[in-house]
Amino acid sequence: MQPKLVRPKPSLFVPNAVAKRATEAKKVAPLPERKRFIKTRAGLYEKAEWNGSNESKIVPTGDYILVLTDLAAATSLGGIDYTPAQMEMTTQAASTGILVEVGAGAFVWNADRSRPFAGKKPEPGQRIHFFQYAGESAEGEDGKTYRLLEDKCLCGLRSE
Repeated sequence: MQPKLVRPKPSLFVPNAVAKRATEAKKVAPLPERKRFIKTRAGLYEKAEWNGSNESKIVPTGDYILVLTDLAAATSLGGIDYTPAQMEMTTQAASTGILVEVGAGAFVWNADRSRPFAGKKPEPGQRIHFFQYAGESAEGEDGKTYRLLEDKCLCGLRSE
């Protein structure tokens, strides 16, 4: 009679050596300052900085607005470094930024263009929220990534 082979059940626990290395890695990685970052459901973003003038040389026309989008953080809050490809995808998913310039026809009519716009009109320099993946990405002459959006893609203003 042959002995019956018994296979060990796979462990659900991480071996101590692996857990120890993961804990040490978290301690070594510097965490980003929370003041400079905005956390959304799409990821962690570094706030875009704007000097007050349109350095991109992109001028929105009609009912379009120009937004300097926030950039994806290079490191997660847990200390994980992102690859450039991951950062690019997360930056494209940004839904916050700074309003740089407003086209002449923006915020004149409501979203369905049936009656005049009512409410507070955003001004350049304000931090805004807009629909995720809305508009067209464009690289300005200053090398920064901008987004051209229709005025109706703007969701709200962010108070600082």
